[in-house]
Amino acid sequence: MSVACLLTATLSFVSPSRIATSMTTPLTIAICSDAFYPSIGGVEHHILSIATELVRRGNRVIVLTMQYPGYSGIRYLDVSDPADSSIKKLIKVFYLPIKTYSLGMEGLKLSITSGFGSLALYRNIFLREGVEIIHGHQANSFVALEAVWIGNAMGLRTIFTDHSLIRMGSPLTVLTNKILSYALASTDRLIAVSAESGENTSLRSGRSRLPGSVHIIPNAVDSRFMPDRSKVSDPADVIRIVTVSRLSFRKGADLLIRAIRAILSDSTMPNVHFDVVGPGSEAYISQLTALGPCVTYHGGLPHDQVVNVLQSGHISLTTSLTEAFCIAVLEGAACGLEVVSTAVGGVVNVLPPDYITLCRLEKELSGVELVGGLKQTIARVHSLGGPGNAGKRDRRAAELHEFVRGNYSWPRVAEETETVYRLAMDQPRIGQWTRYMTVGGLVAAIVFFMCTMGISHVFSVMDSLW
Repeated sequence: MSVACLLTATLSFVSPSRIATSMTTPLTIAICSDAFYPSIGGVEHHILSIATELVRRGNRVIVLTMQYPGYSGIRYLDVSDPADSSIKKLIKVFYLPIKTYSLGMEGLKLSITSGFGSLALYRNIFLREGVEIIHGHQANSFVALEAVWIGNAMGLRTIFTDHSLIRMGSPLTVLTNKILSYALASTDRLIAVSAESGENTSLRSGRSRLPGSVHIIPNAVDSRFMPDRSKVSDPADVIRIVTVSRLSFRKGADLLIRAIRAILSDSTMPNVHFDVVGPGSEAYISQLTALGPCVTYHGGLPHDQVVNVLQSGHISLTTSLTEAFCIAVLEGAACGLEVVSTAVGGVVNVLPPDYITLCRLEKELSGVELVGGLKQTIARVHSLGGPGNAGKRDRRAAELHEFVRGNYSWPRVAEETETVYRLAMDQPRIGQWTRYMTVGGLVAAIVFFMCTMGISHVFSVMDSLW
């Protein structure tokens, strides 16, 4: 089953792979987000992966992010192709002096907007680096939203990718969605990692009235994620279940702990061991480590070390309460693991039904269906134990890996993303007044348009004094 079939949606989003464009002229791209190295997570890995592939395709990429402990000012990342180390490929990273705050139990650190205070900083970087395309990532990132807004006022082409599914009803999300809709009002194109994410983002940002401006480009997985059968124990001896996720409420940490307790307390289960990889709050970490010797918490490992844990496992378990795509599902399948996941968001379209066990979430989050699906998968894996079934296990792992390798790759993601860039470069700009009218009506359009015009006037004055 092809990815095109898996990602079929009722929305008429334009697929960039259907459009042939000239790829001859290199672009200078600024990728902007709170989430980047040394922070660990799916968005961070996505940005680093597409930036690497865009550079290897001959483009120039800079990254703007907030500062981290030990990381401030300008740094360079070497992303040279190991197959051709004679040519240096570098990504210039600006760790901006922006204040941050921590998001409680989510274990996230986010930037705080400085309003007009960052105008000179962003403008200086964009002009000095000769930026043509600004690509913001993640709706809760003020680095991304400010960069896109300022870039629009400078007349640069802007792209935005959202990686999350956000509900529409609560007072807080109504406010944040309105901020998002204004920040993205003049953005040339939007990218979503799944059909569900695309629908959610287009509704939240008001872009549902602008057909053809949202593109579905799914995530991918590194080529180093592959089965290594020498690291896997016989399931007749022990079955290792691996979870790669940030320990937070939204990522289903409570559900994970509940499921582990249910499996370990069931005397009918075979010998099972849980490996949990990912950063998180101290409250969740202490609950995990208190579950006993059958649970190993590895912490937030660098991405190149996560593969070692996955290669030693039999089952990949994901317990997210909401998820736009979930790279961890792909990584588990790529390493040959049986995948068990909650049936949320874009996860349901990542793998065919034969390759994943999807478990419905109950309103009370009891985890009954998740535990049931996990028990069935454990029983299936255990039935293939013993030396006589080694060939069947190897063939199943190879089948899973080949599907992922053939359908999800970062070079393809970078190619399709670059196609979107060039579509944005070639299209006529829609007036800001027209865009603001579509998201907020006359009064809101006047206020926001005056703010944007004010920014443009400040830029003109700065140019005259430069």
